[in-house]
Amino acid sequence: MGEIIVLIILIGVASFMLKESFAIENVRVIDPVGADGFPRTILILLLILLVISLFKAIKSRRERQEEKLPIPVLIQFGGIVLAIAIFTILSDFIGFLFSAVFITLALLLILGERKHIRIIALVILLPIGFSLLFGGLLGVPLPRGIGFFNEISRFIY
Repeated sequence: MGEIIVLIILIGVASFMLKESFAIENVRVIDPVGADGFPRTILILLLILLVISLFKAIKSRRERQEEKLPIPVLIQFGGIVLAIAIFTILSDFIGFLFSAVFITLALLLILGERKHIRIIALVILLPIGFSLLFGGLLGVPLPRGIGFFNEISRFIY
């Protein structure tokens, strides 16, 4: 039922945005598409795909009974929410880089990854990669942390 509700909300938001895209002025007469062409095209395609997804969700809901989530899935969900909350709190104190190491390790373990080499590689490479991409190349200001963590993060981004 949740999927259907989310799809209906998304259809409403996309419809509102499509309505608002008609208010965009076309100041360039030379361009055949105009400034409003791209947003309208994307929003129309989005609405078509959302309506198709809505019909598929309604059809699949009719075909199956509503089933309860098993307890391990609820525990995993709670663990993921807790890891995100801890990541958010830690990022101000130890910076993005070290809190990203924590959340990567926590999520891999919660979601059941058991290969040690893959865990070590992802825990090291993902935070450094995201720090370099967002902090270095894209110039997004990432939390640097306090004291020692601030100094370390300045070497990377």
